[in-house]
Amino acid sequence: MDADLAAVMKGCIKKEKEERFSSAQELGTRLGQLKNMGTAAKDRLQSSSLTIALAGSKSGAGTTHIGIGLSVYLRNHGYPNLFEEKNDSGMGSGLGDYAAAKRDQFGLLRYQGFIWRPFYGPGVKLKEPPYKNRILDYGKNVEGALMGSPDAVILVCDGSSWSRNSAFFSAEYVMKGHISYGIVYNHVTRGTGIRLPEGAVPSRCLKAPYYPDPFEMNAETEDFYNTLLKEVLEIKGRKKRGGIGFGGRIWERISRMIPGKGHIPGKG
Repeated sequence: MDADLAAVMKGCIKKEKEERFSSAQELGTRLGQLKNMGTAAKDRLQSSSLTIALAGSKSGAGTTHIGIGLSVYLRNHGYPNLFEEKNDSGMGSGLGDYAAAKRDQFGLLRYQGFIWRPFYGPGVKLKEPPYKNRILDYGKNVEGALMGSPDAVILVCDGSSWSRNSAFFSAEYVMKGHISYGIVYNHVTRGTGIRLPEGAVPSRCLKAPYYPDPFEMNAETEDFYNTLLKEVLEIKGRKKRGGIGFGGRIWERISRMIPGKGHIPGKG
């Protein structure tokens, strides 16, 4: 039996309610994704790992929102991952209370297939969870995101006109980190100009679409995350390994599933 289909079947009979599919619609969506993936998902590199860190130019830039959407996007395309809260914003615990989620032995919580580890602080010692693909949310701690030596950093900037300076200097700082990066401009209103630091690669700088629910993907958000991963992971793979690399292979497989992969959201 196909391993991905077997994993879906096991998910249907999990003992804990929060670990099962939340509805028949969610189950149907997952089965549809497996059908569309074909051999691309079946031969993915389960032994490889990927860490993407996110940080914001300021509080309220939307870092967590973008990060959750990225985690959901990867999961929907066959790449299980763990979202880790690396700041004490309280989002992780708050979502857990809202979803009435139960912590497992690793301190992980689950909601609609999204798996996350809230911030527990340095005094709490937990077992290391068995996830090789991780999305790390550093809140507004850009320096912390870079110091963690991830495979890539995504900076989320508040694109409002009154936050131009913080966005500019944060982007400049990330560019000097010598780590593959992507810059997402959130809350950008029509007619608002974006000032990029000297040397910034325009294709790595994207405007985020408006989507109030990060757990729900649509065509626009699929295109946005597809493009973001292409710019961040393909470059990382070539630079570090002399070839396309694991991140690039993730993007290649995902891009074959989505039409219009050459479009850059928010540009032109």
